[in-house]
Parts: sequence; structure tokens; C-alpha cells
Amino acid sequence: MAADLNRFQNFLVRLGLVSNPEPEPNPLLEKIASLEDALAETRLENELLQQEIQELKSLRLEELRNKDAETKEWVATFEHENARLQQELNALRGQVDALGAERDAISNRLTKSEAKQEQLERHRQARRLEKDLEITIATLLPNVELIHGSGNILVDGIYDLRDVLQQLRLISTREISRSTRVEGAPAWREVHYSTGASNAGRIYYSDVFEDGKIRILISSKTLQARDIKYLAKLRRH
Repeated sequence: MAADLNRFQNFLVRLGLVSNPEPEPNPLLEKIASLEDALAETRLENELLQQEIQELKSLRLEELRNKDAETKEWVATFEHENARLQQELNALRGQVDALGAERDAISNRLTKSEAKQEQLERHRQARRLEKDLEITIATLLPNVELIHGSGNILVDGIYDLRDVLQQLRLISTREISRSTRVEGAPAWREVHYSTGASNAGRIYYSDVFEDGKIRILISSKTLQARDIKYLAKLRRH
């Protein structure tokens, strides 16, 4: 019945005999429309937000790229500077080593020079003492003549001169009692004396020379073979 009435009413509307009645408001449709509007607005905001996020990402990425480039450039600069400083350090170390070697060489030369000077000074002192001893013995024992480096033995080879000087005095005064003939040099006699360290001292003497002087060779047991060979060849004049 209601359906027939509605069809008839629509027929009258099409003929223009009556106007189309206003539809009654539908709360559900209005709610749906409102939600669709809100959804559309939310989508728009979301698109804007995504666009903003993308722009921020792009800016941040560019910023990071720039910083990465700056970091790489700084690292490259640092490595280059570090390599340069390392080269300078190695060069300085080389110079220090060279200076150290030169210093050591100079120190060694100086040490050797000082040692040589000390040796020369000791030699000069020994020779002065040797000469003084020879002069003293010649003065005190004028009939004695020291030969073949005897003075050198007195200075360098004897720790205590008392026994050897006593033996020289006894030989000079012909009071020597303990002597033996030298085998291989029969014109010479041999006397032992203490050096202050051992009894290895040897005195060889002979009074057969024409000038009347007693020739004396002061030596040691270690030089005996050399000394006897020398004495055997020594002429009597």
C-alpha cells in the first residue's frame, strides 16, 4: 500500500503537478559523511607529514654526507700531516744517532789520546827515573857500568830495589860470595836477587874488560836465553 503511494507520488512529481518532498535527515549517513571528511583530512595531513619527513630525511642525509666528507678530508689531512711528522721524527732520530756516533768517536779518540798522553808521561817519568838511577849508581859505584837496558829493568821490572842495590854494592866491592858461572858465556857470572815479588831477578857481571870496570847486566829469569846470547857476543874492550 505504501509502495503504491510512493510510486503515485513520484508520477505526480514527474508530471509537475506536485513538488518533490524533502528527504528526511539520516543520522547514520551524516555520521558516515563526517567520518569520510575526517578521513580525507587525515590522509591529507598524513601525506603532508610524510612529505615533511622525507624532506627532513633528505636534509639529514645531506648533512651526514657533508660531515662524512669533512671527516674523510680531516682524516686524510691528519694522515698526511702525521706521515710528514713521522718522516721529520725519523730524520731527527737519524741525526741524533749520527751525532751520538760522532760523540762516541770523539770520546774514544779523546780517551785514546788521553791514554796515550798518560802513557807518554809515564814513559818520560820512567826514563827520568832510569837516568837518575844510572847517575846515582855511577856516582856511588864508579867502577860499575850498567849495560843493555839495565836501567829500564830497575825502573819497570823491580818492585823493591833494596836487594838488587845491595847485590850491586857487593859486586862493586868484590864481596859477593854467592855467584855462579854463566853457561854459554864463561867470562860472566850470575847472581840472583829478589824483585820484591819473586826471586826471578838476575844479575850478570864480568870484570875482564880492559878499562877495569865491572860490566853489569840487570835482568830477569824470563829473559835469560836472550841475555846469555848477548853476553856471549860481547867483546872485552
